Amino acid sequence: MILWYQIIDKAKESKKPIILISGDVKEDWWLVKDRKRIMPLPQLKKEMFEKAGVDFHIYTADRFLEYYDSKPINQDAINEVRQVIELEELRKIMIRQEIMERQSDIAARFFDQYSTKYINLFEE
Repeated sequence: MILWYQIIDKAKESKKPIILISGDVKEDWWLVKDRKRIMPLPQLKKEMFEKAGVDFHIYTADRFLEYYDSKPINQDAINEVRQVIELEELRKIMIRQEIMERQSDIAARFFDQYSTKYINLFEE
């Protein structure tokens, strides 16, 4: 949220359209259709125009390199950026899985520890 307000402040100051290059692919930035990021959320574009009077665009790094047409871009550079993005997504998935496994281990230990005590209460 802080980043968004900083972007709006920069737009007010510069009075130029904003292009944000971001690796953040969460749905709170993007309009998603058929699991593809189409454009910034219309609410963000509207807020930018209402507050700063400029247009707002957002791209992932690989998409930006594809659209950047003033200089030739090496396809290998685009592919490398895509690989970095994919690796980052894979890393996030692995971290989530590790967290879930740890939570499961903690829950199992808790159950083992306290279920025995609970059962013993009824046996006395």
